[in-house]
Amino acid sequence: MGIKKGFTLIELIVAIAIASIMLSFQCIIFVKHLNTYSKDIKVIRDRSYCNQSFIIIENLIYDGMKEINVENNDIKIVCSTGENKRIRFASTTKKILVDYYDKYGNTIKASNVVGTNISKMEATKKDNVLYLSITNKEGETVNRCFGVKKIY
Repeated sequence: MGIKKGFTLIELIVAIAIASIMLSFQCIIFVKHLNTYSKDIKVIRDRSYCNQSFIIIENLIYDGMKEINVENNDIKIVCSTGENKRIRFASTTKKILVDYYDKYGNTIKASNVVGTNISKMEATKKDNVLYLSITNKEGETVNRCFGVKKIY
């Protein structure tokens, strides 16, 4: 009997089957990690939107603020320039909006979106402190307080 050179057909099929099984496991792991990555990106994005909302709201509050009132979780800001602003949560669109009014507070001049993917916003004012709580879609709540002393 002579020495065989090369692989037989059965050995080749077994090697391909083992390689295919290993490759399919790697593909499954890759897809699972890709899905986890996508979910993490959405959570981080929504958390960033929430934090950015606070930065914008803080700038709106302190930009020429003369008086602040809170009614039904709406923040009404009277500016020293005569412009009025209202920060409110639109529950139908899940967005935080800022409405800019004329000095009489009757006509809306403009409206901007401050935050998206928000499930709840609560605002309360006690003495010279404004408490603001924003909850994103994932249920993470961020609380901040702002000093709102009147300018005379």
